[in-house]
Amino acid sequence: MKCCATFLSVLGPCLLGALGLAGCAGVSTGSHASEPMTLEVAAAQDAMPMPQAAPEHKELHKMVGTWDATVRFPGQAETSKAVAVYRAVGEFWVVSDFTGEMMGAPFFGHGQDGYDMNTKKHVSTWVDSWSTEVLLFEGNYDKATRTMTSTGMGHDAQSGAPVKYHNVSKMTSDDSMLFTMSVVGPDGTPMEMMSIDYKRRK
Repeated sequence: MKCCATFLSVLGPCLLGALGLAGCAGVSTGSHASEPMTLEVAAAQDAMPMPQAAPEHKELHKMVGTWDATVRFPGQAETSKAVAVYRAVGEFWVVSDFTGEMMGAPFFGHGQDGYDMNTKKHVSTWVDSWSTEVLLFEGNYDKATRTMTSTGMGHDAQSGAPVKYHNVSKMTSDDSMLFTMSVVGPDGTPMEMMSIDYKRRK
């Protein structure tokens, strides 16, 4: 699923709304200004219908838990170990924290996964300890095959050139999944750069 896809930047840079209520408190110069503002905000909140979780959100929440991860690179026998912890943020979002070692160095990553009911797309963000870039991704989930396919843009760490990612995350069972990250070549063909096997910790 897309939550796995949040790990896409590992080899990208390294190889290669929130509801707008913030700061809405009124500034009052007298005792009479604060009360109307409070009533106004309360009325607006009552009038605004809250969105309901869609089946896509409920599917994402199946990721919640602790997963042991094995990272593999094409052509290399050596693997890296990591732990991914997924937790729910309300009914609409799942956040993940990925902690482990990549290429012999410590690696930490943080992702957010959700489903945008406006665009009808799965969306995610990713940041990690190896990059200053925030990666944004969008994709579709095939319920029949339990497979998420997503794409996103990043930059090559050395040249700074734009890089397009193509990622596939497949739930092979309720407690295992396989994530594959690829870079799209000039001819449009994805080239696999990394795969991660996840096993849910009991």
